Amino acid sequence: MPQLYFNVITLDSINRVGGVQIQIRNYYPAAAGDHIWVYWNGEVVYEDFLNDPFTDLPLNFLLPAERVSLGAFSVYYVLRTLTGNQNSSEVLFGTISVEAPPPGVSLNMILTTGAAYTDFSQLQVNPLNRGVIYGPPNRVLSVNVQYPGVIVESGAQNASLTLNQNGEGNFGLYSLEPGPVSVLALTTSVPSYNVGGTTLFESYRPGNGAFSLINATTGAPANGRTVNSIYLQTARLSPITGNPITYVQIWSPSNTVRRPGVPGGTSNATLNSDNSVTIDLFNSVAESADIYLSLPEDGGAQERVILDFVPNPSANFFSGGYLPWLG
Repeated sequence: MPQLYFNVITLDSINRVGGVQIQIRNYYPAAAGDHIWVYWNGEVVYEDFLNDPFTDLPLNFLLPAERVSLGAFSVYYVLRTLTGNQNSSEVLFGTISVEAPPPGVSLNMILTTGAAYTDFSQLQVNPLNRGVIYGPPNRVLSVNVQYPGVIVESGAQNASLTLNQNGEGNFGLYSLEPGPVSVLALTTSVPSYNVGGTTLFESYRPGNGAFSLINATTGAPANGRTVNSIYLQTARLSPITGNPITYVQIWSPSNTVRRPGVPGGTSNATLNSDNSVTIDLFNSVAESADIYLSLPEDGGAQERVILDFVPNPSANFFSGGYLPWLG
């Protein structure tokens, strides 16, 4: 969206060209006959078929000015191939405002992804995706999520969040169903300045050997505080030794991955009464870290989990450009 600047499209830029410019970049594999729909605030505003991807992409169209209004908007597109496969882009959030954002009010957000959706009858753990928002210190924000997402701190789909003196705010999310959940944060003093993103909730997968179920979140910022989490459950008794399984051993070849309150190196996590456990891990270095989990009481059954720790943002994710393709 070439007119988008720090998540804001000004009314003046819309009037100059007669609408909102939307551009869909090249994607792979593009093919003749691909069916594309563009959604603006949940309504289809553009629909077309690709004739020749070499000449039709990137796809540009103008959403007429009379179809938009001042205030927040969301936009994304859906692609269906001739074989029936369907994908969608991430949801892009923004605001149409009379004025452009002044310096010092840009916001940024990182969301971890991959937590299992909440089933209160399943395990004695509470899988969470986590959000970190960066912006001006002491700025008061309103954070809003779409159903079935819930903000941990409020137990609702909206919450107030004040950035600390370092310009950082944190919140947790859980979901009652698997699938994507969209998040929008906006400043209460200047609501037109906001940042949005989408996170994904998944299901537990079967583990290896005596690891019954396992799930993990990934994508935490490498700030030495925000955690990626592993949620798991083991068998009560080892199928190999017959011994009770009471703890999980954790080790990583990374020199910077840590568990909160635990020195580096190999550590043990005691299981809950239902043989479940939450393992939180943070990092001060941006990297993909291998985490090895083992069950010494089971003769060494092992799981390998890869967790991504991402750099802290230095600029707004959505300052113009294309709609991001998930593919």
